[in-house]
Amino acid sequence: MHRLAQRNRYAVTVNIFPSITAFAQAVAEGDGAFRTLRGFIPDKSCGEVSVSRTALFAEVRIRIGNKRHMLCAPLAAGATERAEQAAHAIRRTGCAAVPEYRILRDEMEFRTSTDKVCRCDILLYPLPEGEPLGTAVTHIPTDILRNALDALHAEFLRTGFLHGNLKAGNLIFTDDGRLCPIRCHYARMGASTDEIEAETDTVRQYISSFPFIPTEQNDISAPYATVYDGHGDEYAPLHDMMRRIRRNGLYGFADADGNTIIEPQFEYADHFRENRSVVETETGMGVIDRDGRYVIPARYDIVEFDPEREDYAVRLGTKWARFDYAGRRTEEFHEHTEDTTIKTH
Repeated sequence: MHRLAQRNRYAVTVNIFPSITAFAQAVAEGDGAFRTLRGFIPDKSCGEVSVSRTALFAEVRIRIGNKRHMLCAPLAAGATERAEQAAHAIRRTGCAAVPEYRILRDEMEFRTSTDKVCRCDILLYPLPEGEPLGTAVTHIPTDILRNALDALHAEFLRTGFLHGNLKAGNLIFTDDGRLCPIRCHYARMGASTDEIEAETDTVRQYISSFPFIPTEQNDISAPYATVYDGHGDEYAPLHDMMRRIRRNGLYGFADADGNTIIEPQFEYADHFRENRSVVETETGMGVIDRDGRYVIPARYDIVEFDPEREDYAVRLGTKWARFDYAGRRTEEFHEHTEDTTIKTH
């Protein structure tokens, strides 16, 4: 009878998931909201828990002792089941490059919008010390990153492991020179050589689009150094095959050969990342594409690119929102409180 009651209780609560705010509150509370996790320290920004999200999970990076981990709460039906399948694939293939998933049952206590107390499973996996590939490509020589990808590719072929969503935002370039895949929620075993080749080739093309080669030559034909054209114009190193240029105090962009593509017109411009640049004008900050067209209009107080989520945190007054790569708002504007889901840097 007791087991039946337990099954019925679970059947009622299995589809109740924490909101991102509820997850942030639980993580901020710490030990009291978790069944077994103790003494962990979450990443914070401006004193607040830094929570991000994927299609399936809300995430926060934590430190347990001297080790970093990713702590994930399910946001949608099927998230935990997907993690279970991934955990099985990781264990069975024995792929040394992939961190092992742990699913902690009924680990976190949270409150719903109606103040009901519920519990949910939590996904936990270790993170290596390092930086996202999207950051590494801006300053790590291309051949080093290619070698790291070749080693990862060889390990995938050896074990038949397929990540299922391999991209720059899901790869960490570690301090010891490896590429470590994270967010392996769509992983499976028994993949064919063609499937593995296709997935890693996408990353190989991405790395090749950032051909970083250190040099100290001071002419326009040296695309990987800051150079000057003799007329006071400054040409920054090549990023995403575009050079940021500064002329008469204004910023624009040139191609790899130094030909002006976007005339200097901005009070500030960030380097191009994945065909997008954050710019600032008299009217505010926004995002442009490679043709200089606005993807996000320049009317906001702050616009920041998040390389892990591959989207933008946008502030207007005291409120924050998120916009995707296409300039569509994916989170409505809300007050920047300690429960915020926006990561500031």
